[in-house]
Amino acid sequence: MTGAKLIGIYANHNASHALMQHTELGLSEENGAFRLNNKVLTSLHDVTNQEGEYISKNNSEFLASSVDAVKDPVLSFINQSEFTADASMLLSRSGYSAIEIAMLMSQPIVKDISTYYFRNRKEGKDRLTAVSDVLEQYKKRGDLSEGMTYENHKDNKFLIEDLAKNILISKEMDGITNRSQTNDYDKVQYWNN
Repeated sequence: MTGAKLIGIYANHNASHALMQHTELGLSEENGAFRLNNKVLTSLHDVTNQEGEYISKNNSEFLASSVDAVKDPVLSFINQSEFTADASMLLSRSGYSAIEIAMLMSQPIVKDISTYYFRNRKEGKDRLTAVSDVLEQYKKRGDLSEGMTYENHKDNKFLIEDLAKNILISKEMDGITNRSQTNDYDKVQYWNN
């Protein structure tokens, strides 16, 4: 069902990217771009990304996956839903690879935000409320009294290796509800990461 709902979203982004290649449209470096895998990509009109791959090919892979979702439900494994699809396509259109996008969208906190949103949207909770509420939960679990601001994290490189580590550690965090329950540095840092 998710794949069917995403076909239109991905198709619109595919068509939009074809049109955007004839513009100079991009993200503001100060108010829209961020670092992922130590890259800050802002152009929404490039034909190829930094690795020389066609951006339209990367975009079309998401569309193809949504069409084939019945046979191969890969989209659910990389947390693609109506909640994350537009953000994923923005990243794809700016030149990030499908792997980089999948690693970001598969982060435990992103999955928790998505789950929270879908469980609570009928009660009037919007996307921003979902983000805010889950961030508060992580702050409490990690005993983080401060540091959850954009300013404190804007220089984080968000390397693929670190994102993969977060995903692996999340499996070990079952049953650990706050940082005081473990002495393992990686697990203590998990909530902040």
